[in-house]
Amino acid sequence: MRIYEGAPRQNYEEVLRSVGAILDQRGMREVTLTETDDGFVVQSLGLSPGEDRQWNDPVAQLGKETFFLRDDDISRLVEFTREEIEAMINSSERGRS
Repeated sequence: MRIYEGAPRQNYEEVLRSVGAILDQRGMREVTLTETDDGFVVQSLGLSPGEDRQWNDPVAQLGKETFFLRDDDISRLVEFTREEIEAMINSSERGRS
């Protein structure tokens, strides 16, 4: 991750906690997280758009989702509080509709 270039070490704890907050908020499971030169590729199962059931409901419609978190996205996420992360996710979901 380039956000830690020049730093004595990478702080995966901060980064993974921030990414984990997004995954938890979206109810994602069966997650694959791949680090690239400039961020992470995240693949997982999540609720399909328009699904009203909870993610742990056995009849809920799930779909594979893939998204990319760039270093600048990760830098901002590390600074956000949980409430700010939830607000960001909610606004992006409204934009997808």
